[in-house]
Amino acid sequence: MKRKREKRWHLSVVFMMLFLIAIFQGCGKKGDPIPEKILLPKAISNLEAKHGQGGIILRWSVEEHGVLAGFRITRREVGTVSDSCPDCPGEYTLIADLSLFDPKLTREGKDAFSYLDATVEPGRIYSYRVVVCNASGGCSEASNIVGIK
Repeated sequence: MKRKREKRWHLSVVFMMLFLIAIFQGCGKKGDPIPEKILLPKAISNLEAKHGQGGIILRWSVEEHGVLAGFRITRREVGTVSDSCPDCPGEYTLIADLSLFDPKLTREGKDAFSYLDATVEPGRIYSYRVVVCNASGGCSEASNIVGIK
């Protein structure tokens, strides 16, 4: 009798452990959940930078925009012309969070945009990235990186 109780108890413990493992295992898919209906914008692949009057002009275009909300422009200061290190690690800082109707953002045709970074200093080297955001709050991956002296 005692052996039967012990055997049942062991089986109960084993089944309880299997049940707990099954519950806490999850689906295996990790990461931020994104509802299927929210499609993220495509990343910009043609970001360009050139010197202009009053600063550095960034130009890019978007491929598929759906319902765009705006752009986030980030900049990294690489150094000066004499001590630049383009491959050295560094953080990008948000310099502009622009809606489509922001007066600092210039629309150039149907799908092209430009922005003037007037906060640059002469003799410094900068690199830039741009992210596209849609009206649902979803943002693309960062664009190609463009550097300028």
